[in-house]
Amino acid sequence: MSRTTLVLVGVLSLLWPASAVADIADVLQKLDHGTVADKSFIKTLFIGIGEGFDTANDQLKMNNKPMLYCMPVTIKLTGDQLIDILRRWAEANRAKAPRMDAAPPAQALLYALEDAFPCTK
Repeated sequence: MSRTTLVLVGVLSLLWPASAVADIADVLQKLDHGTVADKSFIKTLFIGIGEGFDTANDQLKMNNKPMLYCMPVTIKLTGDQLIDILRRWAEANRAKAPRMDAAPPAQALLYALEDAFPCTK
């Protein structure tokens, strides 16, 4: 994703009320019961978050530092796939961390990607 697209996603997030996507529970609620515009925005937001993580991973790898997660280079995740990874991770870990639904979506997505694509040592 280009820098312009990342800036656009950031601007769009400012236009949408902060409380609209405050935590995982809000994201999943909007995905399951929200408007088409809500669902489209969340998918776009998750693509931007995922692209940000990919950029961070590229920089870490380039500087010979441990990456956040180790997804195969041939995979390019869609917004739906990122959301599915988050949803599955939340469902699998909810019993261990009952307050996880209050977690910020970007942070939770990072944890979900770390679990889905662990780096081998």
